[in-house]
Amino acid sequence: MQQLHPFDPIDEVSLSGDIHFEQNQFNVSFCIERGLSEINLMGAPALFTTYPNKDNSCSKNSSLDGLSQEVPQRGHLWEKTCFEVFLRPKNEQRYFELNFAFLPGLGPSWACYEFTGYRTPNPPVFSSGFVLNRLSWDPRGTLLVELLNQTSHQKFDIGLTAVVFLKNGQKAYFALKHLGEKPDFHLAQSFVLERN
Repeated sequence: MQQLHPFDPIDEVSLSGDIHFEQNQFNVSFCIERGLSEINLMGAPALFTTYPNKDNSCSKNSSLDGLSQEVPQRGHLWEKTCFEVFLRPKNEQRYFELNFAFLPGLGPSWACYEFTGYRTPNPPVFSSGFVLNRLSWDPRGTLLVELLNQTSHQKFDIGLTAVVFLKNGQKAYFALKHLGEKPDFHLAQSFVLERN
């Protein structure tokens, strides 16, 4: 796992994340290593839960019998605690942003955006470049995501980030690397992981 660093020092919370490719299947993981009780995660299930996307069936790993739920794309997930992945195809300006969050009353949500350049277009538009196959949440603080890469690209520069809302009202920005004068996850120089 790769350590995510807060933009401003924060002792209450520690996060890590990683991503691995198996052909066109991408496996993403985020772990809240410290401070789970300090984070506002309203909407996250209290039991270990796996959400399928397309097959409309219950995962064998789910503790909720009969769970059958699509996970829709929704915008502005970064307005709540949100885990994010930035994927820039090698030697290209364009990049993808993927968001994963739990929303009160709505449960798990995700989004996939495609940008042609730095924050362009704005507002962003949804992309079908990646398909969410599975999203698993362990209430001890681990999010696992399985994605299908539908793009023609196999090599990426990657950024792993999170926007964390604390119960005390603070907001913290976590990333593998911060390079701007303020938190800015879209800076290509901060996509420091390489996977192929």
